[in-house]
Amino acid sequence: MITKYKIFEKLNQGEPEEGDYVIMKFGSSDTEFVKFITNNIGKITEYRGKEKTHVRVKYLKDVPSDIKYMFNSGYDGDNTRQFLIRQIVYWSKDKKDLERVLKTKNYSL
Repeated sequence: MITKYKIFEKLNQGEPEEGDYVIMKFGSSDTEFVKFITNNIGKITEYRGKEKTHVRVKYLKDVPSDIKYMFNSGYDGDNTRQFLIRQIVYWSKDKKDLERVLKTKNYSL
């Protein structure tokens, strides 16, 4: 039996848009960079590319110094990085929706 919880009904509605909050994925390695982007919430600041295949994501939490080189510090302030749209796992207009995802992930629910 599959149960769909109401708390996740607002996730991934329509297409991601500028201003939406996101949780990303990046490959399958277990590096500090991958841990950071899969366990922290970012915000889409703009679409990029001819076909709008890329998004620029600004992270709300400070990026640890050991992975700071993976982010663009000279573009729109610190903590931004460009990703492919297909690397977006979850998106929502409300940051609290994604905070719930991270909490359930931490407790393996």
